[in-house]
Amino acid sequence: MLAYTDYLVGQGGRVPDKVMEALKAFLSDEEILELTYITALYDMHAVMSRALRLEFDDRDDPIVEVAAPEDFRMTDFLGSRGR
Repeated sequence: MLAYTDYLVGQGGRVPDKVMEALKAFLSDEEILELTYITALYDMHAVMSRALRLEFDDRDDPIVEVAAPEDFRMTDFLGSRGR
């Protein structure tokens, strides 16, 4: 599920087929719709708060994105469910 939400937010909704297949093994279509809606809603609120300078801490983002190792593949993360 986290891979799905990462693609929703980080890749603008472009979710690979293997991630979607893995998600469908755990959630119904209705549950996927709800997860998508809630994730997109939270992302929209974060973008708006940042753009309007409404963040509570009003400072640079303390979280630094760490790149995956060069040999990392999403199938490594999905394990046997990603096949």
